[in-house]
Amino acid sequence: MTKDTKKKKTRTGQQNKALHKLCQDIADYCVETGLTADVLLEGFGVYPEMETIKMMIRSAGMQKFGKKSTADLTTTELQKCYEDVVQRHVAEKTGEYFPFPSEETRKEALESYNKYIQ
Repeated sequence: MTKDTKKKKTRTGQQNKALHKLCQDIADYCVETGLTADVLLEGFGVYPEMETIKMMIRSAGMQKFGKKSTADLTTTELQKCYEDVVQRHVAEKTGEYFPFPSEETRKEALESYNKYIQ
């Protein structure tokens, strides 16, 4: 095997556990001291991912209904979290409106999602 074709060594399981512990320690500290993600990430240039938006919905669920997980939200609660909090915030920041996929828009939403995951 040449130098160029050698497989790069990935981190060990122990290093992976240490990374997760570090991230959790920082997150716990921020929560305990009231340091929100927007303050922590200011000027850091983080681009949103799917999980970022889900985190926003989770946060809205906690604020509005005291539920930490989106899985615990009822259909109505999920819709309220998105429409009343997240959708409004996203629209203010982007100038765009993103409707929650519905049965009427299901085919279009699935095609869009399938393109995303490919």
